[in-house]
Amino acid sequence: DNVIQSSNSGAFANVATSPQAKVVEAVLSSGGGFVFAFNTIDATFGTSPDRWWCCALNDPTTWTPSVASQATTGRLIGGSGAITAAKQLGSDRIVAYKDKSLYVGTYIGPPTVWSWQEIPTFGCAGLNAVADLGTLHFVVGQNDLYFFDGARPIPIADRVVRNWFFENSSGTYRYKTKVTYDKSTDLIWIYFPDSASSDGACNRCLVFHVKQVQWGKSNRSI
Repeated sequence: DNVIQSSNSGAFANVATSPQAKVVEAVLSSGGGFVFAFNTIDATFGTSPDRWWCCALNDPTTWTPSVASQATTGRLIGGSGAITAAKQLGSDRIVAYKDKSLYVGTYIGPPTVWSWQEIPTFGCAGLNAVADLGTLHFVVGQNDLYFFDGARPIPIADRVVRNWFFENSSGTYRYKTKVTYDKSTDLIWIYFPDSASSDGACNRCLVFHVKQVQWGKSNRSI
């Protein structure tokens, strides 16, 4: 919920034209680099949980909408609720997640700059509940664990694993789930608060081996 800041040297300072944002993600496209801000507050549109902004092309200090600079903004209104997370997906694409839907943004250049396609039903549980594996995302949703390759969600947990996770994770604090990907070992670590949690601390861990397609547990508090 802070204004985006920048620094070339010394202390960081607010970028005057940037919005406050709950989700920030950098993206490299065929045209160049952008910084995205999602779930924002700004002087023009106020509080906009479903709004996205991108900075000017190759310039994260400029956010004033302009066809020439390619800084722009819009809303993802097809599915209800706030934008909870976002990750780059390969080249020229970014995925924005809501609680029960996701949106694929594709770079198309000015004047539109970014085009969005909604895929309903599948969403993301929280800000850190998605990991970028390079060519696809691993996502913890409110109802499933799945891969997303840019075209379709692919559930990967069988009924036993899926039921175990949702029975043992806190519905109240599931948004605090933290997913990390260790490329060197092909392991995805899913840290989450258990169903008895009173404070939302992540104290359980489910582990997925990407190449062997096997699940395990490594419970610890982080």
